[in-house]
Amino acid sequence: MTTGSRENDFHKQWAAWLKGDQTAVAVAKAALAQQHSRSVSSLWDLFVPQDRFAQFFHELVDLVQDSSAAWSTRTTALEFVCLCFHCIEVEMVRKESFRLVSIGIWSNLATPERLQLELAKSSVLPKLWKHHQRKLAKAASDAERARLVAEQSWLSSLVAQLAAELRGVTPAAAAKGKGKAAAAAASPDHARFICRIVQLLVELESQLPTRRLVHALLDDHDVLRLIEAAAASSRTLSPELARWIAVLRVFILFEVDEHSGEVLSADQADQRREDRLVNVQRLIFTQFRDSLLDLAMAHLNQLQDPEFLRTHIGRVADDVLDALLAALHVRGTHLPLAPGAEPLPLSRDDKVAAAVSHLAAHASPLKDFRQLPLYPVATNSVVDALVPPLSLQYLSLSDYLFRHLVLYRKESGYAIAADVEEAVGRLRPAFNDAADTTEFRGRSRMALAPDTCVVVHVGRMAAFDPAPSRVELEVKYSTANYRREVAREWDSLSRGEVVFLASVDATRDGKFKVNHVRAGVVDTVLGYDGRSLFATEVIERGGPAPTQDQLARRTLRVLLDRHQYRLDMAELKAAVGENGDDEAENEADIYGSFNVLVRRNRRENNFWAVLDAIRELYDQKTALPAWFAEAFLGYGNPRAVHYSHFDENKRVYFHDTFLDADHLRESFPGKTIAFDGDATDRVVLDFSDESTVRVTRVPSAPVSMFQTSLPPENKIRFTPTQVEAIRSGTSHGLTLVAGPPGTGKTDVTVQLLCNLYHSKPTERILLLTHSNQALNQLFEKLLHLNHIPERHLLRLGHADDELISAYDQYGRVTHFMDRRAALLQQVDALARTMGVPGDHAFSCETAASFFKYHVQAAWDGFLAAIAAPGVSAEAAVAAFPFTGFFAALRPEPALFDGTDSAESVRGVAEACWQHLASMMHDVAQSRAFEVLKTDRDKANLLIGREARIVAMTTTYASLKRRDLLDLGFEFESFVMEEAGTVLEIEAFIPLSLSKRVQRVVLIGDHHQLPPVVQCPDLQLKAESLFVRMLRLGVAPVTLDKQGRSRASICALYQHVYPGLTHLPSVAGMAGIANPGFAHEFQFVDVGDWEGLGEVQPVAHYYQNLGEAEFAVATYQYMRLVGYPAERIVILTTYNGQRALVQEVLSKRCAWNPALFGTCHVTTVDKYQGQQNDFVLLSLVRTKAPGHLADIRRMVVAMSRARLGLYVFGRRDLFAAVPELAPTFAELAKRGSAGKGLALLPKERYATITRAVHDSVPAEEVVHAADAAAMTDLVAHLAQEIELEAMAMDVDDA
Repeated sequence: MTTGSRENDFHKQWAAWLKGDQTAVAVAKAALAQQHSRSVSSLWDLFVPQDRFAQFFHELVDLVQDSSAAWSTRTTALEFVCLCFHCIEVEMVRKESFRLVSIGIWSNLATPERLQLELAKSSVLPKLWKHHQRKLAKAASDAERARLVAEQSWLSSLVAQLAAELRGVTPAAAAKGKGKAAAAAASPDHARFICRIVQLLVELESQLPTRRLVHALLDDHDVLRLIEAAAASSRTLSPELARWIAVLRVFILFEVDEHSGEVLSADQADQRREDRLVNVQRLIFTQFRDSLLDLAMAHLNQLQDPEFLRTHIGRVADDVLDALLAALHVRGTHLPLAPGAEPLPLSRDDKVAAAVSHLAAHASPLKDFRQLPLYPVATNSVVDALVPPLSLQYLSLSDYLFRHLVLYRKESGYAIAADVEEAVGRLRPAFNDAADTTEFRGRSRMALAPDTCVVVHVGRMAAFDPAPSRVELEVKYSTANYRREVAREWDSLSRGEVVFLASVDATRDGKFKVNHVRAGVVDTVLGYDGRSLFATEVIERGGPAPTQDQLARRTLRVLLDRHQYRLDMAELKAAVGENGDDEAENEADIYGSFNVLVRRNRRENNFWAVLDAIRELYDQKTALPAWFAEAFLGYGNPRAVHYSHFDENKRVYFHDTFLDADHLRESFPGKTIAFDGDATDRVVLDFSDESTVRVTRVPSAPVSMFQTSLPPENKIRFTPTQVEAIRSGTSHGLTLVAGPPGTGKTDVTVQLLCNLYHSKPTERILLLTHSNQALNQLFEKLLHLNHIPERHLLRLGHADDELISAYDQYGRVTHFMDRRAALLQQVDALARTMGVPGDHAFSCETAASFFKYHVQAAWDGFLAAIAAPGVSAEAAVAAFPFTGFFAALRPEPALFDGTDSAESVRGVAEACWQHLASMMHDVAQSRAFEVLKTDRDKANLLIGREARIVAMTTTYASLKRRDLLDLGFEFESFVMEEAGTVLEIEAFIPLSLSKRVQRVVLIGDHHQLPPVVQCPDLQLKAESLFVRMLRLGVAPVTLDKQGRSRASICALYQHVYPGLTHLPSVAGMAGIANPGFAHEFQFVDVGDWEGLGEVQPVAHYYQNLGEAEFAVATYQYMRLVGYPAERIVILTTYNGQRALVQEVLSKRCAWNPALFGTCHVTTVDKYQGQQNDFVLLSLVRTKAPGHLADIRRMVVAMSRARLGLYVFGRRDLFAAVPELAPTFAELAKRGSAGKGLALLPKERYATITRAVHDSVPAEEVVHAADAAAMTDLVAHLAQEIELEAMAMDVDDA
């Protein structure tokens, strides 16, 4: 079912429920399906009228507790309740769902004393309790009172059901045979219902607004003891329930003050625990001295030891045990399964366990976060259980990092598993019956079957570290059977690169299974002679020459994840048992079973950097800037981070944003502009007065007579919303710029960078994007700003662009060294003209001494000479010591032409001195490059001191995070383009580099493609920081005028952006028509080609030969008509189709490559952020819409073209998707259905004069109905053009 059909189904079910013709659970099913789709429509906006939502919600709440309903029905209802608690940012949802977790739930606490204990934790709580009691007492009717009582007992009843289920699988129950019986009796729907209860508790515990009151209830109901007991017998639990229980335990043990929201440090948590235990010891000493004196006198560490407590508490009499539980305010009865039912007392063992659980220390699974495995290749740690809810709010930064570590591990693990599976499949594992082993009969570029894999070294454990210090694996293999280029790729494995070891078993039915995968980093690669391939020195050896087989032999040394090794060895020990079972040991020994070595593409293998950064950040307790911390975690008023709330933002500098006074007035409609002068560049705008903007010119820095005064460079007439975005981004605070396609996001980014550079001369800017391409585009525009010196621009990472690569750290080192040489040449010239002997230009150090002792002295002498009264102009000119130097620097006009007094001579001299002072400053700056010997050290100096605008990708920021921290790299401005396509944690890691951040600017479009996530389970969970801030209510600046596409093409996606209009430049696009085409855009309905539509050679690798042939033939037609190849791009929605189009292009255009040129072919996803004049788009799918049903992908596809868009696909398939219907309705306005592509083959690109809206005689239009007809037309047109060319040659002759 597509996204739109899900929405239609919900509307239908909701309308039926409103009439009383449908059940609430049917609506809930439709709502859950809608929420799980990729719809841009909010589920909650579909509940119209909203005043009926309360009734609907409470019907589901009652259904959850209805024991007569089917488990599947109750599960669906509970899933919807979980969804509601996940979306508490929606006022309608929050109002109803919070009734179930109000302070009334504390009426279910074990004793009145426990209630008073909880109420004393905050001064607000007693007032809330009294208000609830008054509300209960003043209930208007018995029905209302019953409703209030049901609401306050609803959660407690669910916990009671969970407790009953968990008791059925505890070790004690299992020993009596009840656990297995209970587990066997549970139906799948029943098991899902229990899982949803735990999921609900996770939702409630993981958000501070719900945790405040729920946490005390769960503590009173002894949930922690129950889930820990159940986890101890996890083999009797379903895998899903075991994973949910593991996550719930993490959140229950999370150290946070529920009422203040303060996160407790380890010391604070220990102190709180110790204070509680001291009070317990006092209580025991006064009330239970005779029975439990040992506890009262015990050390606090002993009092937290479960075995010590169990030994002493287990010896006391029953009446003493009951009294102890009462004194500790611990519940001594089971939770009643029904309201009003008599609770059953706990057994003695359970009472002892309850007391022990209350007093003992419970180690959080996250306590040793740094000791968690790094590589996501196993599932034996808590971070591999399941992805916790990713809601808008987080308990703390540690909680945020934990959840996103789990998410990123799951995504990375999915991608690794897919790559390993594909690489192993190409090796063609087969079962050898004779040898009873697995052998490999194929070859794979990314995998090989090694000769041996052996753990050769396990280092000793360091103090307080349970894992070995080093685990080294040695892999021996040969590359003799691989092509030379593949063998070279294996030999190019570099130190620190991650590789994977897999244990693979083939089956007799021709399939295979990957049993285990482990990862490690390459330490070294050795050749046949034991020498490292990384070595650079050449050692001559005697003896016979090695054979080809010997030359191909390699030994790879891999450093395994030592924490993963520790967990694996613990599992191996448990599997073997104390008696030592050799067979069990062989089956459980993962490291002895590896038979495949796998490598991955380096660009896709950087996952470890993000995971390692998260672990480090968790350990370091990284803090965000105070102004941003609360908003980042989802608390406080989201408007508090808006620039209007910062006093320092009343005055904002604009460098060259405004073209003229009229432009400045247009930029602030409704405000009076008060000019101080007539300048509009280099101005400060004062917004202190709400109705008036005061404009003040900032005096320019004095310019030497030998320097060029640079005029304002901006030529863009920014719109008012663009100016608002620039103003906001230049100011302190958080800025979100939402930019539809073609609205100038890149130009806005460049302009605000320009303003920040000039207005904050002591600050640094970090510029980030997700892709290299987007960063290159931004950086290229920055390079064209002649008023930002080159030495202040730095682009880190691999630019893949020759021009921009000159601005990486090593390119900048070369620039600085060239600049140093030029400076020293000027110093040498100055020394010669001054007649000072010596090699003063030998180094920057000697040049600095020359300036200090000779140049400065000469200048001081000149000042003294002209200070005497009555000095003539001629005498002043004669006294100037640098005339020869400046005459050579600028021969014409003469230096002192037009000077008729000593004062005028002094003015010219001071301008000259300013130039010399600038030289002195530059020499001093370059001196450090002489002291540092290596290019690496010089590059680090640039990063740490010189560069003011530093650009990098988010991946590079993660990879080099540790190096940047070591260099002391900090910044005040954080600017991110493509913010909507970056996973939130990938944005947070570079943001955490600096504690001085004053402004965060996120620029993106939430209606275009979200972050790329391969794992299907995460596609609806993973989102960007940009989108989460929008959902929290941070007001964006939405750019509202586009200038990329013709207005008619923009109409294809304009319905997604209400209020989007066009820049004046768009009117000019409506002039000339597209040569050779009857329409500026058209949908071409492509039928089956030779009986086939879409095909799928391998999973998710879709191809459509008919569309590929049609698109390529259209490209050929355009080239024959005269279109430049660089102005055409072929886009498709799948990688398989991209490869097919490239293959067809190579075949069809090979006969005349000079004529057809090179066509750029790529996918829609890869082309986001780019544009071209003419786009040929292949939609590929013919059986189901696939991921093109996501309107965000369709927006990207339709918005890449400026002048012409021609779409090839199956009309009926995509037009039936409701969300795509407006787009296809617009597409239907051009061309005639069934006739094919409308062409005018007599038109030529160079000579066309027809306007877009000119009528075309029907007899001139040729319709290409299918790919075959288009191919024939191209062939005939090629012949015609060749004959035309021959005729012209004859005429010329």
